[in-house]
Amino acid sequence: MADFLFYVAWALFLLSSLLEHTILTIGENADMLLMCMKLVRYIAYGICFIKIVNGRYHRKILLSGIMIGVIFILSYLGSGNRVMCLYLLVLFAAFGIDGRQSIKISYRIQALVLGIFITLSLGGIVTDHIFEPDSRMRHGLGFNWATTAPILYLYIILGYIYIKRENTTCIEYLIMECVNIWLYKMTDTRMAFILSSLFLLFFALEGLFRNRWKYWRRLGMLYCGVPVLLSFFAFFLHWGYDAENEIWSKLNSLLSNRLYLGKNAIATYGISLFGQKIRWVGFSVRRDTVSGVTGYNYVDCSYIQMMLEYGVIFLAIVVGIYTIAVYRAVKEEDWYLVFALLIVLGFGITEPRLMNFAFNPFPLMAFCRLRQPEIERRKEFYLCKSRNH
Repeated sequence: MADFLFYVAWALFLLSSLLEHTILTIGENADMLLMCMKLVRYIAYGICFIKIVNGRYHRKILLSGIMIGVIFILSYLGSGNRVMCLYLLVLFAAFGIDGRQSIKISYRIQALVLGIFITLSLGGIVTDHIFEPDSRMRHGLGFNWATTAPILYLYIILGYIYIKRENTTCIEYLIMECVNIWLYKMTDTRMAFILSSLFLLFFALEGLFRNRWKYWRRLGMLYCGVPVLLSFFAFFLHWGYDAENEIWSKLNSLLSNRLYLGKNAIATYGISLFGQKIRWVGFSVRRDTVSGVTGYNYVDCSYIQMMLEYGVIFLAIVVGIYTIAVYRAVKEEDWYLVFALLIVLGFGITEPRLMNFAFNPFPLMAFCRLRQPEIERRKEFYLCKSRNH
């Protein structure tokens, strides 16, 4: 019953959150839709709270949860943004839930929303907004910004491969890459396209040779250090940016001015322990004039954005959550999950979705149940063994 409660809450949360990224949030009934989606999301949070209250926890887990909760509340008081406190309810509610089932629900709902809105936009039923029509001609495909569809697609195929594992066929990889290329042609979203292509090739080759991660598994627990290393790398990448240096300038241009914006935000807002109020102004169909902020100031790097808005301590907790997820995945020898987490962490350097559950469900894996039922493990083992012969 507890698992069912969480799955209902998770599905409601995903649907309401994803619909807020669509073109439906523009127009006469936009405010009503946004209010309804917010109400649905709060129902989901309420279900999560009920699930948490009715659960039984070890004393160490309970104390750790209270400590994390206090830090999230302090970050809320500093930033004035309650979103992460509400997300914490989702994380705690995921404790003990089947992680694979959570990922399966995620990519299916995401794929449903993505497929419906791309179809409706191509059919002229909803607006396919064209961004930058005088230069890049980027299609919104039914969403409120050009990068939304390809980034959502990246997490869909990552979740799909994690669930299917060795059973993902070469034809499926080829189809996924063809869709990836089409999305790139329509939206001109380079980073999502490049990363999707690279990890599709990586997983395809790993599955093709059937070596059961023979070489990659040798690094073992060293993977647990990646979240910390990437967080420091992201900081020094932006903090060290020098506009006068030719190499830095070329790298900044390649990253669509992300380094400049990150360095400027660090200089403007400074670094605090528990965050501060920041009004991010980015690109969207719904972009409005924000009082007190002039021009575009949005920081795409997840690590820098969280550090500035929610504080250093909050970022440390997030990095810790990912470290726990990687540790548990390595311990279970779940290498598909290990590399899915590493891809998400790497993507966080250029995109702000390290803790955006509507797109990225993988932080839940630090709390979910990872161990597969023995019968399922044996089924996968014998299936792979028969294919090798």
